Amino acid sequence: MQARKQRTDRIEITRVATAFQKALNPASQDDPCRYVTSKVGRNVRGFGDPSTLPPCTRAIRDSDAELSKPVSKAPRGVAAIEFVRYRH
Repeated sequence: MQARKQRTDRIEITRVATAFQKALNPASQDDPCRYVTSKVGRNVRGFGDPSTLPPCTRAIRDSDAELSKPVSKAPRGVAAIEFVRYRH
């Protein structure tokens, strides 16, 4: 049962990660900000007067482009997913 759930989770994680990666491409019609939390979306825009800040989509794509190894240019998908059980 757990192995099946992990297999299903891996497929879904890979699907979402690949969609996010594709959405980072400036030519994409998809919005990369729909794959991040609202906190990440606010942080990527920066700080200051909200009316002068770039929209999340442009900010997150610009941020990716500035990386030495942009996520949008990496091989598609997820290299590895490790499931770890945490004890509370």
